[in-house]
Amino acid sequence: VAIVLTMWSKPLLAWWIEPEFAEHSAPVLAILVWGMVATCMAMIPFTVLQSAGNARLTAILHLAELPFYLLGLWWMIGEAGLVGAALAWTLRNVIDGLLLGAFASPVLGRLGRGAGLSG
Repeated sequence: VAIVLTMWSKPLLAWWIEPEFAEHSAPVLAILVWGMVATCMAMIPFTVLQSAGNARLTAILHLAELPFYLLGLWWMIGEAGLVGAALAWTLRNVIDGLLLGAFASPVLGRLGRGAGLSG
């Protein structure tokens, strides 16, 4: 779905709304689609951490990310407008997913050992 929306963002938006809108908005849609993919992937380690009782860790992580995201958002909007905003949001989601994955990895290791799944 993400590949189709990326490749066909301009024709889809032109059909759905209007060609002039699609001309300016297709790059934004294409970037936001990949931000959603990153968010969906990040839900896996987020759920692992939450289910292991680490809700506080995920909350602290998201609060720690906030000032960096806001600074990056401000800068990227100034540099590239709406495309910059989409890039900042997508980049935040990618970084969030990577950090959540790093924190969830030891939890998964402990769960695997407890279930006899690893050495």
